[in-house]
Amino acid sequence: MLSHQAVDEFRHRWLPNMSSGGIDQLTRMLKSASPQLLRGTFSPEVETTASDDYFELASSGCISTQAGWLHPATEQLHWDAGIAWLEDVVGVRISQSAVIDAWDSGQAIEAELSFLLEEERARRIADARGAEKPAAASPDRYRRNSVST
Repeated sequence: MLSHQAVDEFRHRWLPNMSSGGIDQLTRMLKSASPQLLRGTFSPEVETTASDDYFELASSGCISTQAGWLHPATEQLHWDAGIAWLEDVVGVRISQSAVIDAWDSGQAIEAELSFLLEEERARRIADARGAEKPAAASPDRYRRNSVST
């Protein structure tokens, strides 16, 4: 389960800086439990014995890397796209990110991240249409303007 700090960071720092393509791609990858979403420390060492394996490894990265590859400011970068996106675009040091800590610790947070991504996607669609965003059926802690009692 994501901490309140991680939810706040993801909602207010990550999501406003993600491209629509990044939101869609990360949602798909989380929902399908894609092996291309890496956790923990990884290196760009690649064995090129088969082209399909190379493509899969070459398109593998953590959640910030996936977002970075689909953002105009960092899409030209490769293995460092996630760090550059998170630190330079989002303004969160990777070593201080509650989201990265939760992701790299192996917590089962895919469903929570998917929900927050879909919520942001729906908000953007509603904003583009000039309509109000319908209230999502979700736990109070995920609602943008929830009131604690």
